[in-house]
Amino acid sequence: MGFDLIRSQWAGRVAMPTSWRPMSGGAFWEDYPVVITSEGGASGRKQFEVYVNGRHFASRPRLDDAKWSVEKVYGPLVWSTRRLPKVETDHYYFGPTTEFSSPLTIWTADLAMDAAA
Repeated sequence: MGFDLIRSQWAGRVAMPTSWRPMSGGAFWEDYPVVITSEGGASGRKQFEVYVNGRHFASRPRLDDAKWSVEKVYGPLVWSTRRLPKVETDHYYFGPTTEFSSPLTIWTADLAMDAAA
């Protein structure tokens, strides 16, 4: 895992994360039919990345826009909020630890059977 995963995903345009955190915990965007992830840094920029069936679908500046981008194609969806486990790391000073910030929150939804194919 780690940087090799990040490089391969970026190079293949499979995922377009807004930071390293969504990428370093594994390919969670492949675990659910629809995934929205967000990352906002100290810059104040907030970006929502949408994945459908494991592929990047859209980027939107607001969560409601991100949900709407999927729903206008696939119809109304029921959304769930999920918190991913903290990323484990080996800190140069503290040693083995989990990341210091809050775990990543994602939004997921299932597609209708005919839309999932």
